[in-house]
Amino acid sequence: MSASEPSNPGSELPQGLSNIETDDRPGKRFPLEKWDPPHRGHSHMRIDAEGRWFHRGGEIKRTRMVSLFARLLRREGDEYVIVTPVEKLTVDVEDAPLMARELFARGEVQAQELIFALNNDEQVTVDSETPLVARSHDGPVIDLPRGLCAKLSRPAWYALAELAVTDDGREGVWSCGTFFPLVPEDGRA
Repeated sequence: MSASEPSNPGSELPQGLSNIETDDRPGKRFPLEKWDPPHRGHSHMRIDAEGRWFHRGGEIKRTRMVSLFARLLRREGDEYVIVTPVEKLTVDVEDAPLMARELFARGEVQAQELIFALNNDEQVTVDSETPLVARSHDGPVIDLPRGLCAKLSRPAWYALAELAVTDDGREGVWSCGTFFPLVPEDGRA
């Protein structure tokens, strides 16, 4: 392989993934809050604005691998890191580290429950602990644990917009008894 060709994504996994990779069940939560390994540099990974993961320039196309990496991701200060029991490595993130791919709604208006399927094989319910936050560009994001957030894919954003109602002069949606505005308070979308 020439130096200009991208390497096989996943061929050079971070050191601490050798044991974790054998337990890559979708949705498995890792105790990241208990892990505080030394920072060992950059992972050579990047997450683009569409939620696609790249390693050394090549897109990581194995869904289970992306899911595994996403479940090992957290934010520390201004940077995102993949954390394993033995090391932490920086990941470049162009926008939001996760993508909400699909929206499921149960109930109606104030009794409504909004559930998003994320690109890390998790499903999250929008509520006061996991709020939908209006941004001034690209629509709202879902605030998640570990300092992460999920940007809405275009289909999820359109599905959400169809559920919008006006409450007290603001456009937004209800989920789990809480109203979430879809436009920032300053009105800039």
